[in-house]
Amino acid sequence: MCIRDRYQRRVRGTNRSAMAPSVDPRASMAKRRASKEQAKKLKMYGIIGVVVLGIVGWLLYAEMEASGARAWADSYPRKCEACQTMIVSGIWTRSLIGQQEIKRIEAERAEAGIDTPLTDEERNPPIRASIVLRYMCQDGQIDQLMANVPLTFGDGFTSGEDPDFATSVKKLCWYAMNNETVTKTFKKMLETPITQMQNPTLISVAKVHGHAVCAQRLGVCTEAQLEPGLVDVPMPQQGGGRPRGSGVLEEAAPIEDLDQRPDMGNPIEEEETEL
Repeated sequence: MCIRDRYQRRVRGTNRSAMAPSVDPRASMAKRRASKEQAKKLKMYGIIGVVVLGIVGWLLYAEMEASGARAWADSYPRKCEACQTMIVSGIWTRSLIGQQEIKRIEAERAEAGIDTPLTDEERNPPIRASIVLRYMCQDGQIDQLMANVPLTFGDGFTSGEDPDFATSVKKLCWYAMNNETVTKTFKKMLETPITQMQNPTLISVAKVHGHAVCAQRLGVCTEAQLEPGLVDVPMPQQGGGRPRGSGVLEEAAPIEDLDQRPDMGNPIEEEETEL
């Protein structure tokens, strides 16, 4: 091959190289970055979509559950008896907390060497309604109430004859504590001073509030249902002694004899309940 031919080939190769488009590396990197950003956005949108669908599904399920619960509560045939039981639980719980507070005062006085009788204020310590509301609907509290204070109503129904009654009271009581109107109604009831009466019993005190709470405010009882209301029934004698609550109303457990729960001896934290 002559020198001339080699030169011509070299010139043609140079021309082809000059004609080939040049590639900007910065533009290529920017394109790759844009593709990655787009993929990240699509992934993020997908995750957000899944989360939104999950939240919507959960809300729909919760609404269905709430609707079912409301329907059950509206159709429950013993709403009036459950409401009266909640009143009893509130008064009973307040009594237990009050007795616990009296024991604390007595212990402090004993440590200080004070042997004088308790003052009227010390014998009747103020109990905040928010504390009572926090305990009165707890499952254990309702179970202990049913075990210690069997309830009998005017139509002959008793709390022990229906094995599902305690469970129903717990559910209705829980619903009540999540309803602002109902909670305020019970708070007002618990803040109302106990009417002075001779030999008051748990049942007789609870009956005082039946019409105002269950009929007038909550509308779950009729006046006819509350006309007989809760009935004081004879309580079994303990240790061969005389029946509790002796006096005009000697059939039901007196308020001052209701400290039967060992766990109520534990300190109760003083904090407000949101109403």
